[in-house]
Amino acid sequence: ACEHFVLVLTEFASLPPHQAGAGRAADEGRREDAVEQRRPTNTSSRAEVFLSGALHGDERVGPLATLATIKLIARASACHADKHSAENCPHLTPGERASFGQGTLAAKRLAWLSHLSRTRIVYALPATNPWGFANHKRTEVRIDTNRDFAIDTAPSACAQSATGRVVNELFRRHIFQVGITFHGGMEAIAYEWGAPTYNQARRFHSHGRRLRMAPPRDLAPDDASQVAISGAMALVAGEGLGIRAYRKSRMNSIVYPVHGGMEDWAYAASWDPALSVKGGCSVKGYGRERTASYDDASNRCSMLLVETSNAKAGPPSLFGSEDKLFDMGPGHVTRNVRLALVAVDVVEPYAAWRDSTEEGCIHRASSTDLKFSVGGAARVESSTIYWGCYDAYAKSVCGSVEKLLVRAHKTTNDETASPARWGHADAADALGPDERSVRSVSFDAVEARQKCGGDDV
Repeated sequence: ACEHFVLVLTEFASLPPHQAGAGRAADEGRREDAVEQRRPTNTSSRAEVFLSGALHGDERVGPLATLATIKLIARASACHADKHSAENCPHLTPGERASFGQGTLAAKRLAWLSHLSRTRIVYALPATNPWGFANHKRTEVRIDTNRDFAIDTAPSACAQSATGRVVNELFRRHIFQVGITFHGGMEAIAYEWGAPTYNQARRFHSHGRRLRMAPPRDLAPDDASQVAISGAMALVAGEGLGIRAYRKSRMNSIVYPVHGGMEDWAYAASWDPALSVKGGCSVKGYGRERTASYDDASNRCSMLLVETSNAKAGPPSLFGSEDKLFDMGPGHVTRNVRLALVAVDVVEPYAAWRDSTEEGCIHRASSTDLKFSVGGAARVESSTIYWGCYDAYAKSVCGSVEKLLVRAHKTTNDETASPARWGHADAADALGPDERSVRSVSFDAVEARQKCGGDDV
């Protein structure tokens, strides 16, 4: 038997005590109490991301990329918390220090990764299939672990492996919104659908006297967002020295359809009756109720399949170097670290003032333009800026945005669309300065002070 290790990355010290637990599904014990049953299913205060390093044990790039991603965010966050510059931070290796660069660029990268650790929880399994990883085998003994999930398969053909059960239990307890499962054997980024049920030939339909081809049957409801996410991932991954840019498309189109695949299970097991396993998996020793149904909030994860390299185990000479983590150059491991950072960031949108202090304050004496950037997204359709007087009442309800907005004064809406952090073609900017996602709004500080009757706005 092999132990399954799950790495959990977040800034635990800043989690509110009553929200320290991550999301749970409806039947996980705590719901027995009537009061508990009325609470939302997901009690996590932070968006949750899932990283799988090696569902197939003989594919070696994924585990290295997963570990390197976790270490990079953790070490950068420690540097930022201890107020070290990247050049002098003792938590970083010499290669990582070189990778961050110098001066303002390095400081922005440290601040960005620290923001991710404070606002997300990442659950990572570097060796998702530990038996296969330890024995250099694709399978867990004789079970293909990526055919072992309760989706578009027979009841007797799922939940046979310890790997499948461990991942199933994680998803029953957490609300993962974005995930990556690393594989090897080709180079591509794929997304839903990958189920045989949706791998049907496109049909023609009549339109007047013309015949038009119907849309592909394997278009998932979230196809547009998955196209945007995979595009951002391919952009930051880069290419060079014989390593090509990632191709990207739906799994049925670019890889092949499979019964019991983790990707479609993670995405649709809670809501798509066409793919569900009626009555759950019938394997001995694992309750059928564990796979018969899922909480409505779970298993809605945009799970992207990343085929990291044509060679499943290397060669190590093409893995890359840790002093090139932010360079859009070759390296199967380094480019998948950048790709994983996209997944961690894009799980939830956020805005950040460009010229605020560490405490979030902006000091202005007169009328001026305020600038802010938008991350965790590919595109901004419009924005509205609210401002209000920061008085005793505001301080007392600071945690309630809705109550503050009742007393706020808003500026004119800006209906201009613009790219967010992952919506333009400048990968170097997205991984560093993030200047291309900046929006601005006019703000009259003198008028605000007159209205508020003081200096705090």
